Amino acid sequence: MSETTHVPAPGSRLAGVASAAGQEAPRAEPATGGTPEKQFTVQTRSHMPEECIPRTVILSASNPYLPAAPMDEKRRKVTIVVQVNAVYLCESRDQASQAAAFVAASGTNPGYGIGAYLPAGTYVLESRGRLWLAASTTVSATPVAVIAERYADATA
Repeated sequence: MSETTHVPAPGSRLAGVASAAGQEAPRAEPATGGTPEKQFTVQTRSHMPEECIPRTVILSASNPYLPAAPMDEKRRKVTIVVQVNAVYLCESRDQASQAAAFVAASGTNPGYGIGAYLPAGTYVLESRGRLWLAASTTVSATPVAVIAERYADATA
């Protein structure tokens, strides 16, 4: 946080902030010119802009599992939009391949311990880890929109 000195106009929102913070709002000099009698400090935060990284993952019989998002320490959240068929959200390639192999062999739910079952819908995850998707069916293609939001690099 940095400290910046601001002088709000009397009756403005910042004057209300000053009084809420227990500071006396500054009074302006008469219109003949001059400087305010008192100034106060407002805490401000610099904020890095965010980047949005959208992509579509299409799960099918030839691609029953695919990466949804890599590990990213700057990622804030990931929005996953499952559009048609349900999918399994997995934490690793091995887990995703197990879910896909089970679905291909039996055509049923792989059960507990093999990913999270996500029916059609929108899911917002606050995760920085890698994410994989596995199809719950190989009968038809399953498009899944993946939108990652991350903090921008300081150099950008």
